[in-house]
Amino acid sequence: MNRASLIFAALLAVLVPLSLLAGRVWISPFGGEGADNAALILMELRLPRAVLAITIGAGLGTAGAAMQGYLRNPLADPGLFGIAPMAALGAVACLWLGLAAYSSWAVPAFALAGAALGMALLAL
Repeated sequence: MNRASLIFAALLAVLVPLSLLAGRVWISPFGGEGADNAALILMELRLPRAVLAITIGAGLGTAGAAMQGYLRNPLADPGLFGIAPMAALGAVACLWLGLAAYSSWAVPAFALAGAALGMALLAL
């Protein structure tokens, strides 16, 4: 591991526990005021969000690095393949056709269908 990776890992190890303490209700690491709900707040709200944020961030970073390596382009971004614009086109088509007024799931469904069409065209 290089120096930057070690620094970021150390920052993550320090800042995640601090983020678990901070919030609308400050939780003191030494107990005291508000300690009766502290375990519930930590285990039910803050810890799952922190774990999910770390997992999603790692997944997005890995996917970005894989795409940059696959394309051999350090400036490659997700819009390069055209899947996100096709999803936007599907959502706009749903709005333009007036189908969004009938169902709250119409716009996401059309966006997903547009993304699927973009992936199918890319695969061809």
